[in-house]
Amino acid sequence: MDKSPQGHIDEDIKPLLEKINKHKEYETTSSCSGRIVLLENQKKG
Repeated sequence: MDKSPQGHIDEDIKPLLEKINKHKEYETTSSCSGRIVLLENQKKG
């Protein structure tokens, strides 16, 4: 069972998340225990 608090970002991964989130085409949606999920935004039209 995952006992980490929801909405919490692990401090160790925060610098990497900040670098990724600076780019318009990428955003992070989840991070915990060294795991991250990356999504690429694509323009429609």
